Parts: sequence; C-alpha cells; structure tokens
Amino acid sequence: MTQSELAKGLFDRSYISQIESGKVIPPLSTLELLCERLAVPISDVVEGSHSKMADTKKRARHILARAREMRTAEELFIGWETLVDSPFTVELVTITRRLLSYEEDTSRRLYVLQRVALKMLDTGYDCEDGIDLLIQLGNTYFNANQYVNALSVYRTILEDKNPTRETTVRLLLNIGTTLYRSSQFHEAVDIYEQALELAEDTNAIEIKARCHHGLGISLRAVGELGKARDHTMTAAGLYQGIDESRRIYAIHNLGVILGELRHTAQAKSYLQESLRYYQTTNNYAMGASVLEELARIELTEGNLDSARTLCSEGLELVYQTTETTQMVRLLSLRMALSTGMDNRDVESNSDLQSLVSYLHKLFVGDEMPMQTFPP
Repeated sequence: MTQSELAKGLFDRSYISQIESGKVIPPLSTLELLCERLAVPISDVVEGSHSKMADTKKRARHILARAREMRTAEELFIGWETLVDSPFTVELVTITRRLLSYEEDTSRRLYVLQRVALKMLDTGYDCEDGIDLLIQLGNTYFNANQYVNALSVYRTILEDKNPTRETTVRLLLNIGTTLYRSSQFHEAVDIYEQALELAEDTNAIEIKARCHHGLGISLRAVGELGKARDHTMTAAGLYQGIDESRRIYAIHNLGVILGELRHTAQAKSYLQESLRYYQTTNNYAMGASVLEELARIELTEGNLDSARTLCSEGLELVYQTTETTQMVRLLSLRMALSTGMDNRDVESNSDLQSLVSYLHKLFVGDEMPMQTFPP
C-alpha cells in the first residue's frame, strides 16, 4: 500500500511521510484509523490492548437499542462505538449524524468523523447523507486549521463520490476558502471562478453571492483591485434581503478595496455602515478591523490626529476579544502614528515590519498573515 493509498480521503500523503520519518507523533485516534485501514491490531503498534471489554460491549448494545430516544452525546457515543467496530451499515451513518448534532467537543467530533469516513471510503458508500458527513470531516479539519487535510477530504469527495451540482459548488467554495486561508491566492481565484461558472446555471442566489464574494477577496489578494471591486459589489447586492451578516462582510471588504483604489469617500461610507452593524451586534473584532482601515485612510489623507483616535478606538475594542492578530496590526499602526510616519513610511519601514513580525510571533506563534475576511 502506498502512502497516498493509506492517506486517501483522511489525510494528506505528506502527513503519512512525516509519521514514518518520525517528524510527527500521531495521536492514538490517528493510529487507530491507520491500523484499521492496514488491518493491523492497535496492540501491535502501541503497548497494551485498547479493545473494549465484553461487558462494555453488551452494555453498549443495550444503550444503542434505545439511543433514538436519548438526547445526550455520551449515551449516543457509547452506542456509536458498538456500530463503528462492526461491519458497515447505513445505521452507522444515521446514528453518527444524530451524535454530531449533540457533540460539541472538537477533538471527539474529529475522531467520530474520521472513523466513519474510513468505513464509508473503504466500502464505497456515497449516498448524499454520507457525503455530507465527509464534508463535515473536511470542515472540522478546516476549523482546526488543518488546511492540508481539509483539502484532501474535499478533493477526495469531488474525485470519487460523484456529488450533485449543488454539492460540487459547495465543495468548490470550501476548497476556495481553504486555499485562501492557506495564502494560495491564485489557486483560490481559479477555484472560485469554477464555482461561479457552475452556480450561474442555478437559481441559488446565496450561492452565487458567495462565489462572487470569495472571488472578490481572492482577486484583491492577487492585486486585481478593479475586478475585486466589481465581484464584491455584486456579492453585496445579491446578499441584500437574504443574508444581512454576509452582506455586511461584503461591504466591509468593498470598503477596504475602495480604500486601496484611493476612492476614499466611498470607502469611508461602506466602512462606517459596516462599523455600525458590528457595534449593534457587539462584534468587537470586526469593528476593530474597520477602525484600522478607517485609520489607514485618514493616514493616507494626512490626518494624523484622526488616524490616532481611530486606532486607539480600535484597540479598545480588540482588547475585549482574543483576536491577537488584529491586536498586533493595530499596535503596529499605533506605533507608526506615534512616530509621525506617513502612509508610505508605514508600508516601507523595514524596522517596523520586523517589530510587527516579532510581536505576532510572540503573541500568536506564527507568521503574520494577510488580513482576511469571511467569504
């Protein structure tokens, strides 16, 4: 069995390579998945036996018989364990969906979805409810910032499961967002264009809006600001009356793009509208992001006092959140304003940029990403 075959649908091939070379020590749940696919007992890999005792199995089967009446994740999980250790049945998919509707712990959600995905991939099960579970696995990887594994799952579904047109567009949107978060901006543009082409033949207005929105922010990232503005404006119009929160995100993005195009009056109008919404909904992190953009516009226009005030207001908001990236961005801007730098100096000062990178590593632990917004 090749590394790709062992990883298929669950992990990226490079992850298997890292395990083999000793660069990564996988958790027990991952070893269980790999042993199951290799048909090797877990006791051959780690010390001790992790099999369930017979009386636990008996109790689990009893609980499973009445699991449909239960409304707690713990009860359902015990019953689920019995089914997942048995040959695959459609009932496993049913109880898994029920369990996930109650289960909030990310690590256990990931474990449940990995085990079920392995069963479905190895048996060729590809009904729509099963595909939905595979998408949930990809989404869980995404939410855990495991972008390579998320892409592996999404692409496996596209290649092997023959999804419907609607599901295909949904998967392309997920892939586009994952590529964007991974800073693979040109690749994200290509994927969003494919999604939009498919979505244009449907009546799903919200899906079309999301395609335009994702394409807009990706085009902005590659520097095509004119196209980015057009797609983002289209998205904001399509969201109107359908999804107010996404519409606000779109006009927030539009304000940023217009600011970069030096259309400052329009940019301020859109940004201030989004700021009012964030204040109403107590979305402090996004409010701080808007205030940063407004401060940068004021800096561009030479209004240092206004820029300092807006930056300080943004810091007051972000201190109420856990958004360390946004905090570092605002701190760096505030330091630049304190020294009286103009906008060109802020963008080009290497000492300042080095300090920003240091602060970000200190607080967040990785490189400073490009500012992102939900597509």
